[in-house]
Amino acid sequence: MIDCHLHIGHCDRSASQTLDHIRGLGCASAVLLPIESFDRPDGLTVPTEDVLELHRQAPDLVIPFCSVDPRADDALPRLEKYAAQGCVGCGEQKLCLPIDDPRSKDVYRVCGELGLPITVHLEEHNYNTGVLNFERVLEEFPQTVFIGHAQSFWAYLEPSPNPVNGYPKGPIDTPGPTFRWLITYPNLYGDLSAGSGLNGLTRDEDFTRELLLGQAWHKLLWATDCPCLDGNGANWPSGCFGRHSVPVIQRLAPSPGAALAVLHNNAARLFRSPTVSC
Repeated sequence: MIDCHLHIGHCDRSASQTLDHIRGLGCASAVLLPIESFDRPDGLTVPTEDVLELHRQAPDLVIPFCSVDPRADDALPRLEKYAAQGCVGCGEQKLCLPIDDPRSKDVYRVCGELGLPITVHLEEHNYNTGVLNFERVLEEFPQTVFIGHAQSFWAYLEPSPNPVNGYPKGPIDTPGPTFRWLITYPNLYGDLSAGSGLNGLTRDEDFTRELLLGQAWHKLLWATDCPCLDGNGANWPSGCFGRHSVPVIQRLAPSPGAALAVLHNNAARLFRSPTVSC
């Protein structure tokens, strides 16, 4: 398995504990995402340099991403520098800006030129707002691979979610924008991490079996965004997100090959890692 969303410093987790999480969950590797944002207290930011250092210590386990705040004067040159240093993606982009802010668009453009997939946190009223304008971003930057993540991305599996930035429950009678985007746009993937991704998988198992996993399995990336210390739920009362989501994917995917794609091979193709067979 490849965990496509993990952070150093999540709930004060150390770098070594982050590696413990990867190993404890039985992952082949994990994408480590730094966060650079002028909107967050210093204690809640993780610089790209920390991710690159851990990648040097554990190159087989760590898939390094970079992060730049697009409001920084040197954001675009640093994107190029980080790509040259080995980063294979960008994000988590978690900004108190509209999703289609011109400064963010500059980052999207350069990511496309550099071949860096970018993980965007979509949370209406808080981060990357104006979520329904994400479709115009997907159309404007067809060469940039976007990885959609967080509450509003998965809430919009239905057309009019309530809450739009939380964890709506109940059956999905009509597919919403997120499902349509995944099916329509080759440059979009879905990050199944955290409570939002888990809620998207479990709130309506018929929808997940027939549509989300049934038709969009090739566009989904298993991930945890889990704060526990060891991949087994230490310090997190509800348990590791990954241990909840893996059995759901294996049970509801249309085939073992589709489940393997979600858990490993889709990410392997994006992040230049070996694929595996059933």
